[in-house]
Amino acid sequence: MAEKKKRRAQYYAAVERKEAERT
Repeated sequence: MAEKKKRRAQYYAAVERKEAERT
């Protein structure tokens, strides 16, 4: 379960980074 949470956090971090680059 912990691994799943970590993966989710990494995914969201990547999305946020992409969004920031988009702006």
